[in-house]
Amino acid sequence: TIIAFSPWFEMYVVLRTLLGFVSVSVVFSGFVLSVELVGGIWRIVAGVSYMFPVSVSYMTIAGIAWFFRDWRHLQLAVSLPGFIFVGLWWVLPESPLWLLAMGRTKELLSVLQHGAAVNRKELPHNIDKQLIPATENHTKPASVLDLFRTPRLRRNTFFLAIIWFTIYLVYYGLVLNLGNIGGDLYINSVSILIFILVLFVL
Repeated sequence: TIIAFSPWFEMYVVLRTLLGFVSVSVVFSGFVLSVELVGGIWRIVAGVSYMFPVSVSYMTIAGIAWFFRDWRHLQLAVSLPGFIFVGLWWVLPESPLWLLAMGRTKELLSVLQHGAAVNRKELPHNIDKQLIPATENHTKPASVLDLFRTPRLRRNTFFLAIIWFTIYLVYYGLVLNLGNIGGDLYINSVSILIFILVLFVL
């Protein structure tokens, strides 16, 4: 929201850069939280469902930009609704894995008990003994090098890097050249995102 009131271009660039760092951390922390609260096949469903609205929001912002042609008004229109989600601070549970890593087993047990009650499940009677903090677990700490430790991990890491690089190259290549394609900029934006969304669903 502060970006909309930037009096200088330099301040705008600095704030947008900070927003880029913060937004990425928020997106991925939310993704991790959504998938670690479920298990089995539901992790895939939760992960896809979490990222699915991204494409919808990109299409929506094209329509919002059509109404708000001034960039300051557009910035306010897309940022002010975000204050609604501040209330999630008191609603969402803390990350169970983070609580376990921090040794806060009592809070972790409370989160697990609440989740079991909501899902009408029963926790094992010795669940408190199974919650061993990471500080007491004498396993070797993980590192980035673990991604290349086995042939399967090396292969998966390589292919994921290629896939993500290709996705972002194609996406930003199209989006950043919308003005050079011809036709209406807003319709082009929605059309390309619908095409990407269809590929994503298929």
